[in-house]
Amino acid sequence: MTPTHTILLEDREVPYRLKRSPRRRTVGITVLPGPLVEVSSPARMAMPPLEAVLKAKGRWILKQMAVFSAPVPPPLQLKEGAALPFMGQRLPLKVCNLAGRQRVMAGNGKLWLDPGKTNLEGTFDPQAARKTLEKWYKLQAQNTLEERAYHFGRLLGVVPAKVRVKEQKRRWGSCNSKGMVYLNWRLIMAPPQVLDYVVAHELCHLKEMNHSPRFWDLVASVVPDWKTHRSWLKLHGNSLVW
Repeated sequence: MTPTHTILLEDREVPYRLKRSPRRRTVGITVLPGPLVEVSSPARMAMPPLEAVLKAKGRWILKQMAVFSAPVPPPLQLKEGAALPFMGQRLPLKVCNLAGRQRVMAGNGKLWLDPGKTNLEGTFDPQAARKTLEKWYKLQAQNTLEERAYHFGRLLGVVPAKVRVKEQKRRWGSCNSKGMVYLNWRLIMAPPQVLDYVVAHELCHLKEMNHSPRFWDLVASVVPDWKTHRSWLKLHGNSLVW
């Protein structure tokens, strides 16, 4: 959905998408990759007070937009020694025959890949290797993120209906009123404490479907240094690619 409104913030015209809801009591501002500014407001709130809130947050909005305007690093060339992100580390890729045990393994500070079929030059096919690695990453993400979701669920006294790991272009996580929690598989590349912040954030939404002070107090009760991890993700999220 394209932006529906614009506002002048520090001499810069900023387009934003406005969503109104009868359930909201305050204005919520989200800056997404793109960058895209999304504003949620009470259904009957007039535009002048709404724009006053946006102008009061103008410097913060522009700062977040600058973060998301940073260029996305190009995908790494998959070859021997390429450093791939996994659980906050950069593991060099080691291509070898794993004797049929599995196609990908992490161990001894390396990421081991059995390339399977080779091309005519006797080297592995990068496209096939990328598919094999992505499948492995998604499996690790499903296992790890699901375990962490139930861990934080126990701490918070909530039980997610289901935890699904999938490709999400613009979000690291989301949930709905039915208790479904969706998490971006690329979180498995981030440091474990950053991964935990995102998981805890979504689990807290099962108790507070908003970003009110009460919601953030709930996040802080299980991840006290959540602001540090949120900042890391905003600054380095674009690097979680290969």
